[in-house]
Amino acid sequence: MAASDKQLHAFDVLSDKQALQLAPTVVVAGDDRFLKRMVFERILGAPDSYTRFAGDACQWRDVRDELATVSLFGPRDRRVLIEEADSFVSQCRSQLEKLVAAPLGSNVLILDIGSFPSNTNLYKAVVEHGQLIDCKPPEVQRGKGKSVDTQRMRQWLERHAAETHLVRMTP
Repeated sequence: MAASDKQLHAFDVLSDKQALQLAPTVVVAGDDRFLKRMVFERILGAPDSYTRFAGDACQWRDVRDELATVSLFGPRDRRVLIEEADSFVSQCRSQLEKLVAAPLGSNVLILDIGSFPSNTNLYKAVVEHGQLIDCKPPEVQRGKGKSVDTQRMRQWLERHAAETHLVRMTP
């Protein structure tokens, strides 16, 4: 995944075996917990390389301090995960918009969000300066509406089963 990839589906992140290059702010949005868990495993790395905050209990000052802290012995780009960050985003929207436009350093902020409306300034800033990883079933345009892209889901599941469990799925 190249750093220029601004909007990705979870399948793209999970299928790409190259070194992962993250933007300073990554939003993992959607309601599919399985996909989110797999994406987090892929982007977070070792447990000592990231700090985890609960979105309903953390304060902006703590998150900002963690993002500004340089690790002496750990990885250069530490990751800061805010789980279930919907309420945190609502409370700290203006600070997050500024942070996305002007990151504090090499650390990476990862927001776990259920809903991320495209009409917000934060969404637009993330698409421009950060990365958005969509963790919903893939959709395809059919007529005037959208529906689940079952073909793409089947292809990804077959590949995942073969690589992870050494199982071949047949229709």
